[in-house]
Amino acid sequence: MENFNWVMGAVIPYANLAIFLFLAVKVFKGPLMGALSGRKDEYVSQLKEANRAKEEAEAKHRDLSEKLAKLNDEVAEIKARAKSQAELEAKKIISDAETLAAHLTNEARRIADAEVAKAKATLRDEILSGVKEKVVSRIKAEMTLDRQKSMFSEQLKNISQAKGEA
Repeated sequence: MENFNWVMGAVIPYANLAIFLFLAVKVFKGPLMGALSGRKDEYVSQLKEANRAKEEAEAKHRDLSEKLAKLNDEVAEIKARAKSQAELEAKKIISDAETLAAHLTNEARRIADAEVAKAKATLRDEILSGVKEKVVSRIKAEMTLDRQKSMFSEQLKNISQAKGEA
């Protein structure tokens, strides 16, 4: 290390490096800072745009979530209302059916009673007609001229007695 020249071997290369760095900073600082500040402004504006888009998306998500909740409530309400209306309609139909059944039962009973009365009248007329025919035929068979005369004289006697008592 005796022959080592400290100035030429250690100081001058470092001095050259320092001068080079100083000049590089002076020369490139302006354009480099301009380019970097332009990029920084661009990054800041993109970040602001991204934040704004994120807030819009979150607001839209909240809005859609609220609408979905309202729709679910509305669907449940519509289902409940439809079920209630269906139950009322079913009760009305059952009530109408029961009323109609009662009416038809009463009408059937009335018609049956009328048919029974008609059948009774027809049967009574047939029986009376049959009895009348039998009585007439029996009277014709049993009524002789002598029998008629005796009945006639009996009736005259009864009438005379009735006049005599009166």
